[in-house]
Amino acid sequence: MSRDDYAALYALSSLLGIILFGAAAYMMLEGWTFTEALYFTVYTVTTVGYGNLVPSPENRLFTAVFIMVCATMVLACIAAIGNWLVSTIQRRSAVRRVNQSRAIAHAAMSRMGEDPLDEVSEEFSEIEESIRRRIGRLRGARTQSMPMSVSFSGRYVSVT
Repeated sequence: MSRDDYAALYALSSLLGIILFGAAAYMMLEGWTFTEALYFTVYTVTTVGYGNLVPSPENRLFTAVFIMVCATMVLACIAAIGNWLVSTIQRRSAVRRVNQSRAIAHAAMSRMGEDPLDEVSEEFSEIEESIRRRIGRLRGARTQSMPMSVSFSGRYVSVT
């Protein structure tokens, strides 16, 4: 798993922890059922605020602090998960485009009766370097500290 995968997993588990903590707190403080407390917690920390469940006056201070702290954390978790989704889609798209280009070049060279691997090895080393740069931009500054390998096997490219 990459660092982005771990960040998304951490964000998802933090999100679940925040929601479960809020549900448990409101079950104890308000005497609500788990479903009511979970419902209130989710719509409160996502800042929807329907208003059909309202905490009692003695628990409003806890609710205000809970909203300020947890709403910020939930939004950060959602942003981290969204960032992971976008970078994963972009990385897969880049690899897919390179694989398609390589397959087209291989087929064209085969039709011409030449050995495609001998003729285009230099071109593919340039493509490999291009992939490294693209993935480096997708991963940001963290790429310098992360080992990365791009390898060609058969007609496909794999990036790890």
